[in-house]
Amino acid sequence: MEVYRMTKHNFNMTINNIITHISFYVISFITFFIAHKIEPTNMAGPGLDLLALLLIVILLCVIIIKTFSNKKITVKKKFVIALIHLIGLTIFLYWVNYL
Repeated sequence: MEVYRMTKHNFNMTINNIITHISFYVISFITFFIAHKIEPTNMAGPGLDLLALLLIVILLCVIIIKTFSNKKITVKKKFVIALIHLIGLTIFLYWVNYL
């Protein structure tokens, strides 16, 4: 059994990976907010925010599949990334419902 050692390179890769996933949600929040302010969904039909939401969900699925199919990422990193996505998705859905 091989012992996993946290080196400076691995730590930087982990931080970069976490920052990438968190920045996805920051960009998603900003994109959805702007799309909602430009043309919101109302009784007349779907607006620009619905299109932005669909694109965000598709990109989120692609990012999650790409992350979890990567063999180089350890189980601990995958757990942290899954936790980030769970928290980000919960906040995002809560925020979307109150716009």
